[in-house]
Amino acid sequence: MKVSVINMDDYYKLAETMYNYTHSEYIRLNKSLTAVKERKELILLLAMLLKEICENENVSVDDIKCIGGGFTSSVYQIGDKVLKVGDDRYSLNIPNNPYIIKPLLRRSFEFLDKYNGRLVREPLFVELTERVELVSEDEVTEEDLYKIYKALRDMNIEWVDISARNVGRLIKDNEIHWHEPLDPDNNATLLNGDAGDITLKKGDLVIIDSDFIYETDKTPDFRPFSEDDQWSFYDTLLKFRERYAREKKLTKNNKQKKSFLIDLRTLFRRNPDKEEDQGMKI
Repeated sequence: MKVSVINMDDYYKLAETMYNYTHSEYIRLNKSLTAVKERKELILLLAMLLKEICENENVSVDDIKCIGGGFTSSVYQIGDKVLKVGDDRYSLNIPNNPYIIKPLLRRSFEFLDKYNGRLVREPLFVELTERVELVSEDEVTEEDLYKIYKALRDMNIEWVDISARNVGRLIKDNEIHWHEPLDPDNNATLLNGDAGDITLKKGDLVIIDSDFIYETDKTPDFRPFSEDDQWSFYDTLLKFRERYAREKKLTKNNKQKKSFLIDLRTLFRRNPDKEEDQGMKI
């Protein structure tokens, strides 16, 4: 990939800072000429993306703000867009559904290089979405979170990392907002299928961290969780799983009871042609 870096210096410097923030361990361990060259290509790709986003949002590179980060990624606000940059996600391919913030771009780029006699992979994950209003734990109830969890389970989708910190309130409808029509395909977003036909509206709660979402009938990319892991979200996950199972069982029993009563009415109806049943009342 050959791209001119003329007038790209500021974007390149920022992209390099973003890359180095979450890839310091790779950089420290692997300093081969191949790795250095490939990193420059990934950083240049990131710089080009930054420039395009800034032009769409009508802001300058100086307006880009770091608004968060963790072990695997850093988060930046660019106008009304949010860009996550970092290492691989726990689950790269996730089921497309209405309850995640709709991504404009969600991709993993990488290069392979030999290090200490073995082939190693150095990834760069980028995700571009709309900015949302962040909410505190006091503003989101357990019932709010369960409504999202239940809606996803009804679509055969499991949401594991259930927390107020992983949801936000939509500032705009959950659609693609770009200066020209944009309809990214699954290759651009790493989303599978298309579950649900609703669109969340401005003010609705939406999942903004989709790292631990998978289809219930498929093996997740990450190792399944258990109580031994002591993850902060495990207690909520266990509670929601048990509640959902109880509700499904109750719904099933109610349907069976209703079907049984209908069968009895049919059995004891003496004259099915009349609306009034003169036979046995059930």
